[in-house]
Amino acid sequence: MNSTTTNRPAFDLITSPTAAASGAIEQVRKIASELGGNLRAPHHTAGASAVAGEMALAAGGVLLLDDPADFPRVIVRLIGRLWQQMAPTARPHIVVILRGDRDLERFATLFDGWNIAEHTSV
Repeated sequence: MNSTTTNRPAFDLITSPTAAASGAIEQVRKIASELGGNLRAPHHTAGASAVAGEMALAAGGVLLLDDPADFPRVIVRLIGRLWQQMAPTARPHIVVILRGDRDLERFATLFDGWNIAEHTSV
């Protein structure tokens, strides 16, 4: 499904026990390189204004959410709203890294309504 026509964030989902050991970060860098844009990765403790800034800096590139289950629900919703408000050509590609099955379950409830573009286990 094309995310630009549905107005719902699409993203790649990477499951990995440890991002560094598995090469997940290198995989994310490759996606950013292919898109020719910035790679931004807000920390789960970032506030609303910091996340809004990261979304703007990620325009046309990649927004990486590492362990999104750690993000407050209000920030996850903010990311979705900001993404919808951006021009379709400026919307960052969202990549999510999960560490395990428990994270996958929590992720499903946090990101309800988002389109999973691809599921890659690393």
